[in-house]
Amino acid sequence: MAARLIDQYVSGFERVLRPLLGRVDATAARLARSVLWIDVPLARAMVYTLLAPVIWNALARLEYYTRVMSRLCGGRRRLACALLAVWIVSFSLYRDVMLLEGMRHTALQLPQFPYECLPIWLRHHLSYASVHAATRAAAYSLAAVGGVLVVSSFVQLGFFGTFLGDYFGMLLPARVTGFPFNTLEHPMYDGSTILFASQALYEESLIGLLLTMWVFLVYRVACIFEGAFTSRIYREAAAAATPKSFRDSRSKID
Repeated sequence: MAARLIDQYVSGFERVLRPLLGRVDATAARLARSVLWIDVPLARAMVYTLLAPVIWNALARLEYYTRVMSRLCGGRRRLACALLAVWIVSFSLYRDVMLLEGMRHTALQLPQFPYECLPIWLRHHLSYASVHAATRAAAYSLAAVGGVLVVSSFVQLGFFGTFLGDYFGMLLPARVTGFPFNTLEHPMYDGSTILFASQALYEESLIGLLLTMWVFLVYRVACIFEGAFTSRIYREAAAAATPKSFRDSRSKID
C-alpha cells in the first residue's frame, strides 16, 4: 500500500514538473558519463540532494528582496509561506525517493555492508544473522533519534519558523533556546541527516552511507548561507525598529 502511494506521488510529481525534472535528469546523466564511479541512480540522488536547499533558499531570498510571492497571493504572507512550505515538502519527498533509488538500484559493485566490511578475524566470531540484527537495531535507534530531533525542532519553531517565515517578514519574537536548540545548532538538518543514515543502515547499503555523507555536506553548506542571511534579516529588522532619534544620537556619539 505504501509503495503504491509512493509510486503514485512520484508519477504525479514528475508529470507536473516534467520540464524541470527533465533538465535535472539530463544533468545527472551527464554527471554519470563524466565520472567513472557514479552511475545514473547515484547521480540523480546527488543532484536532487544538492538542488533541494538551493531552490528553496533561492525562492525565499527572491521573496525577501521582491515580495513577489506575497504579491501573487494578494499580500497574504502566510499563504505565500505556506505555498513555499508545500514546495519544500514536495521536492524533499521526491529527493528522498531518489536517494532510496540510489541506494537500491546503483550498479556499483561494493562489499556487502556491514558484514563484508568487517575485518576477517571479526567475521570468524560473528555470524551474519547477529550482524544483521545489530544493524537493524542501530537503524531503528537512529530513526528514533532523528525523528525526535526533527519533530521537536518543528514544535519549537512552529510552522512558519520552520518554513522560512523570516524571509516573509514573520519574525520570531526571540531566539529559540529550548530543546533541541540547546543541544545542537541545526537540529532540524541534523535530525534529517540522521534519518538518512538510519535508512542506509536499514537497507544495509554502503552507498547509502556515502549518500548520507553527501547530504550532511550539502546541509552544512546550506546552514552557512541560511544562518548568515537570517542573522542579516533580524539585524535589519532590529535597526528598523530602533527609534530614529535614538539612531541619530548614537551616530553623533560615534
